[in-house]
Amino acid sequence: PNGYLDEFKQQHRNYLSELEIFRLKPDKQNEQLGELFTFMSHVAPSFKSDYKDIPETMISLVEDHGSVILPDLRLKLSKALILMRNRNFLDPFVLYKLFFKLFRIQDKNLRQLAFDFIVNDVKSVNQKSKNEKFNRNLQSYMLLMLKDDDLTTAKKSLDIMASLYKKKIWANERTVNIIAAALESDRNKIFVTALNFFLNIETDMDNEEAEKEKAKLGVDLNMHKHSKKTAAKERKIQKQVKLIKKVRTVNEDKINSVFPAINLLNNPLKISERLFKKLRASNEKFEVKLLIMNFMSRVISIHELIILPYYGFLQRYIQSNQSEVTRILAYMVQACHVLVPPDELVPIIK
Repeated sequence: PNGYLDEFKQQHRNYLSELEIFRLKPDKQNEQLGELFTFMSHVAPSFKSDYKDIPETMISLVEDHGSVILPDLRLKLSKALILMRNRNFLDPFVLYKLFFKLFRIQDKNLRQLAFDFIVNDVKSVNQKSKNEKFNRNLQSYMLLMLKDDDLTTAKKSLDIMASLYKKKIWANERTVNIIAAALESDRNKIFVTALNFFLNIETDMDNEEAEKEKAKLGVDLNMHKHSKKTAAKERKIQKQVKLIKKVRTVNEDKINSVFPAINLLNNPLKISERLFKKLRASNEKFEVKLLIMNFMSRVISIHELIILPYYGFLQRYIQSNQSEVTRILAYMVQACHVLVPPDELVPIIK
């Protein structure tokens, strides 16, 4: 790299000159600066000691003018920052915090880029072994963002944690209970997203494992696609199919037993009582009420909670003219366990 130092210095001077021009009119197109962002992100990490201010200048540019920079240029700038992070030229938390600010900007491509980067970067950090200090610091920040005034920022925080849980990177008690904090939210979108996480996460993990095994199966079988067919090769292919199906079954069992999100709730009784109060006073759409009933019934069953008024409340909806009576009956049955006094259930059976 030292052989290119003089050329890099020249490009760096051009970069600083273009920055000054750009700062005067940050809402104008500047293709040359976009190319220089890309160039700097590729080359500057080779000269870290002399040009460590480059990431800082790019970050300040986003912080000061992020909302008015044209989308294409803003995307190039964000990609340049990601590349420098991948080259260890930028602290991850600095970039995470910047991208959470960018979630506020109405730019679908930018939001997707930021979301994918954060998930993949956390996965990379934990690839060889769990980095507990890093994870705890980031989870604390996620909890803070979950309470952010901006709805999109709060929702992205929740989505990132759910994605990291699904990928088994953050499949632990701390993550579950941070997501459970969203059940206290007065914002319907946050509340419903948290409910759906607990109701669907095991199925989502199952589907992701199935897709991985399906892809693996496709690769293994395609290896034989153009080879000469013989009885021995046919037997080998069928053996591979059986083995992959067996592995898939084992993985499904692991998902359902090792990562039971509802089982990891710290205070299921408090959560259930608060949700029951919300359910009784709720003016929400009936679909949301059904989600609450479904979640509550699962929690009551798994943790063997005693919330006796809940059964009488459900009974009110078990009417012949209720279109969702079958689902509500299923929730009723699910909420029954050995600690529930039989006398409470007799009126319902009658």
